[in-house]
Amino acid sequence: MIIQNNFAVKDETDSLENLIEEISVSLGGVLSHERIAQVVTEIASDYQNATVTSFVPIFIQRYAHERLGKEIQHNKAR
Repeated sequence: MIIQNNFAVKDETDSLENLIEEISVSLGGVLSHERIAQVVTEIASDYQNATVTSFVPIFIQRYAHERLGKEIQHNKAR
C-alpha cells in the first residue's frame, strides 16, 4: 500500500512538472518557471480530494492559463 502511494505521488509530481513545462512553452517563456509552478500548485491543491481525477490535469492547465494570461495582460498594461 505504501509503495502504491509513493508511485501515485511520483506520478502526480511528474504530471505537474509536465504541465508546468507545457504552460511555460505555450506562454512563450514570458513568466518564470517558479511563478508558473506556484500557480499550478495552488490550483492543484483545489483538486486534492477529488474523487474523480481523470480530468484534473485538464482543469489545472485551463485555470492556470486563464490566471497567468490575465497576469501577463495586466503586466503589459503597465
